[in-house]
Amino acid sequence: MPPKVDPSEKVEVWISNNNNNNNNNNNNNNNNNNNNNNNNNNNNNNNNNNNNNNNNNNNRMMETNKKRKKKKKKKKEKEKIKKFFLRVCGGEAGAMSTLAPKLGPLGVSPKKVGDDIAKATQPWKGMKVSVKLTIQNRIAVPEVLPSASALVIKALKEPPRDRKKEKNIKHNGNIPLEEICKIAKTMRFKSLAVDFKGSVLEILGTAHSVGCKVNGKSPRDIQAGIQSGEIEVVEPK
Repeated sequence: MPPKVDPSEKVEVWISNNNNNNNNNNNNNNNNNNNNNNNNNNNNNNNNNNNNNNNNNNNRMMETNKKRKKKKKKKKEKEKIKKFFLRVCGGEAGAMSTLAPKLGPLGVSPKKVGDDIAKATQPWKGMKVSVKLTIQNRIAVPEVLPSASALVIKALKEPPRDRKKEKNIKHNGNIPLEEICKIAKTMRFKSLAVDFKGSVLEILGTAHSVGCKVNGKSPRDIQAGIQSGEIEVVEPK
């Protein structure tokens, strides 16, 4: 006959077994959670490292793009054409101190530009003329832009004078009407007159202000003769 067991003892054994099983399950769950957390942390660290690497690469790309843009800007600045307009005395270099601040950033030597202007304005020695300075790729090209008064004075064929010694010069020479017509044709692009006749009248007004004569007469008399029809004006070819 098996020994008799008290029913209360059975209940205690069953309860203790259940508690042990629950504890084991809890421990397993905790271990799984810890493993998951570790995996998540590792994944986050990897993602952060990847993001940092991507940011570094992006920064490098931005820097290289900025450098390329700067180089392109410099090339465009070199290729750009810049123009300056000056009023100088013919045959003289003039004061390049006013141009030096503008020419310095372009890499052009003011002294060399002054010498080029003096050579270009040699035929206009002793007269004030306008000069257009075109700069491209560190090369300056001067171009004389004569005015109507400068052309009239040049047509008088006066000898060159020293402007420092001689002042208040009077231009009381004589110019043929044909020469006035040639000057009018040269200055036609600046004239506001409708026809060539009006341009000739403008040049005759300039001759009057200079103080010279045309065909031995006052330019005012020539103007009156052209307006009345006594004097015919023919455009030179």
